[in-house]
Amino acid sequence: MFAIVIISNVVSAQAVTQDFISALSNDNTMLQMAISINDKKIEMAKLQNQLDEKNSDVKNSAKASQKAADNNQSAATVLTNDDQDKRKAKAATKAARKAEKSSSQARNAKDKLVNITRDIEKLKIEIADSEQKLKAMGGSKYLHSAN
Repeated sequence: MFAIVIISNVVSAQAVTQDFISALSNDNTMLQMAISINDKKIEMAKLQNQLDEKNSDVKNSAKASQKAADNNQSAATVLTNDDQDKRKAKAATKAARKAEKSSSQARNAKDKLVNITRDIEKLKIEIADSEQKLKAMGGSKYLHSAN
């Protein structure tokens, strides 16, 4: 009889140990998810901090591009009046190159802004999905609010 009690206690202890291991594994999974969510939030915050700078870059490059285009137009008009003048032709060519370069810089600045905005939106969706999964697993205690 005493042997049966000892054997049942050993079997019972193993079941508790398996439950404990399972709980620890589940906690570990939830912690890893919470760390991943936190990393994504940090990345998103960095991108949001860059957003104002990129908006300013777009505005400034658009102004510079317009100014270069206006200068190119003026140089072309001057050249039209005296198309045999090499100095005027060279100035017009230089103005055209500068306008082309400024236009390219403006497009690149806008593309960078679009990419950052897209990345922020993508991260928002990923964070929301991950938080929803973590809550479904019972890991709400691992989530931190933005406040």
